[in-house]
Amino acid sequence: MGGVATDALVLEAKRNLYKNYPLAPGQALANVSVDFKRSFFPIISKAKVVISADIIDFNEGAVVKSEVEKFPIGLENKRENELNVASEMVYFEYESKLKLGKIVGYGLTRVKVMSLSERDRLRIKRVPVRKLFFMNKNEAILETNFNIGDEVTYVDEIVDENGAYRNVLRSGTVFGLGQKGAVIKYNVEDVPLFFVVEYEKISLKE
Repeated sequence: MGGVATDALVLEAKRNLYKNYPLAPGQALANVSVDFKRSFFPIISKAKVVISADIIDFNEGAVVKSEVEKFPIGLENKRENELNVASEMVYFEYESKLKLGKIVGYGLTRVKVMSLSERDRLRIKRVPVRKLFFMNKNEAILETNFNIGDEVTYVDEIVDENGAYRNVLRSGTVFGLGQKGAVIKYNVEDVPLFFVVEYEKISLKE
């Protein structure tokens, strides 16, 4: 079976897959695998291509199913508390911005996160665990006394009108929890803004 013939079979199998299992808006294929099955007879031989894939649903309320149920994130002292966070919605840092995504795969130090691009196209990125911010508290991943919704104060470094750096005390609400810091939500003239702050700079509001 030559390369051209093989490519044609794979292409036809992909067409049949999309035809028989059309994707709804907000869905994408993941973990695509291609298997070749050959049958030999005295005069002829037959080749069959089987394509399988998982359908990942990025829509709100959808659940991503995975055969692997554990999430070993490389924290040796936390292995007894491994947990399943597949399909969980998270915020992650990408190009100095916070983006919303859904976990669709995981490894020891990185996870696969599906998110929408600026053109509303689904993309899957490998994100270090340290850049994830969860919207609920996962004890096996996070070591912090803060909780989602806590009213807090934090120190922010700004540049004043003279070009000098100085610290100001701000207040806000904990919106997301990461390994080293939290996403703080605060308002400026009724416009919600989000800022990543290290835990050591955050205090519960009295």
